[in-house]
Amino acid sequence: MNELKGGSLLRRPGFVFYLLLAMMGSTDAAGEERHEDHEALRAMLRTVTEALNTRNVDALAPILYKEFSITTVDQKLFTDLPSFKSYFDGLFEGPNAPVQTIVFKPKADALTVFIDEKTGISHGTSEDTYTFTKGGTRVMKSRWSAAVYKDDGGWKALNIHM
Repeated sequence: MNELKGGSLLRRPGFVFYLLLAMMGSTDAAGEERHEDHEALRAMLRTVTEALNTRNVDALAPILYKEFSITTVDQKLFTDLPSFKSYFDGLFEGPNAPVQTIVFKPKADALTVFIDEKTGISHGTSEDTYTFTKGGTRVMKSRWSAAVYKDDGGWKALNIHM
């Protein structure tokens, strides 16, 4: 983590993880360098998207760096998975839950930009479908950004802002 502290690597409840999401890179393989890294990041995006769409926040644990941060569209900051899970579940459960379902569809704008061998930055868009508890469905577009870090040979989400 010391090598991260000196760097400055560090929107909508599309929550976070597309973000991560994002980190994964686009599907444009033309001239792609570091193909294996981009493929691993694409797989991470699929994992995050599936976890959020199935409300299985615990599935994010293996892809989050030990000292991660997630900032949501409503400016809430999360630095541990149980807090983020409680927040996310609160969108769907309880007497004041605003949302019945959300379907996330994140896409990266371009391939991840690698700062060095272990650090990358991604950004993109997501077109998400919200079905509200009080009725109605709405498709909302948002932007996200993410920083990823290669830890022990595997990519992890370090920071997600959505």
